Order: sequence, then structure tokens, then C-alpha cells
Amino acid sequence: TTEIYTLSLHDALPILFGLYTSLVFMTIIYTLVSVLGDIGKAGAIVMLVLQIAGSGGTYPVVLLPEFFQKIHPFLPFTYAVGLMREAIGGIVWERVIHDMLFLAIFAVLALIFGAFLKEPINKHSRELKKKSQESGLFP
Repeated sequence: TTEIYTLSLHDALPILFGLYTSLVFMTIIYTLVSVLGDIGKAGAIVMLVLQIAGSGGTYPVVLLPEFFQKIHPFLPFTYAVGLMREAIGGIVWERVIHDMLFLAIFAVLALIFGAFLKEPINKHSRELKKKSQESGLFP
């Protein structure tokens, strides 16, 4: 016999939460790279390393060194891990709303950072690049 599999809400939640999380992280990384260029790429990598270690995804936060315990609430991946835990382990909607709200705050902060600093920083970096080319030290 052939069975038709229907996708229930419980089955779709990890996918939906993953899409939401990826949208937030794409916004953060794109903004960093757009505003800061290569420095933004390096910053995104540093952020990635800190988040893998300090988000509570690999080890419980209470077992982490004190530094990671202190930065834990300020890492967006902390809330992404919490959101995925809810999708997989059972939904507590208050936690889902809490984690989604904090992820949205990180995305909005990234957009504000990009909106207000992109032009001044890019203007300054263009002037710096022009001066370095005029000096003849850099091709």
C-alpha cells in the first residue's frame, strides 16, 4: 500500500524556525559585510566562533567558562538554539515568542547599524583608499 504523508504543524516548525533564524543571521552578516567590507567578514567569523562556544548549543551554559556565561545572553545564536529546541522537544509558546522576539531585535539592530553607518563609513574608506593610491605605496 502507498501512504500519503501530510505535513503537520509539528513537522513544519523546525523548517519554519530554521527559515526565520537564517533570515535573521543573513541580515546580520550582510549588514556587517556591507558596512565594514573585509573587516565585517572577519567580524562575522569571530561572531560565529563566539556563538558556537557560548550559545549553549554544544554544552550547557553553566558548564562553560565564566566569559561565555557572561556573553551568553548577548549572542543571537543562543535564541536560535532555544527556538530549535522548542520545535524539536515540544512547544512552550512563551519561549518561542521570547526567542523570536530577541532574534527580531538582533535583526532590527543590524538594520539600524547598516542604515546609519553605511554611508559615513564607506565615504571614509573611499577617501582612505584614494589617499593610499595617491601615495604610491599601494597599487
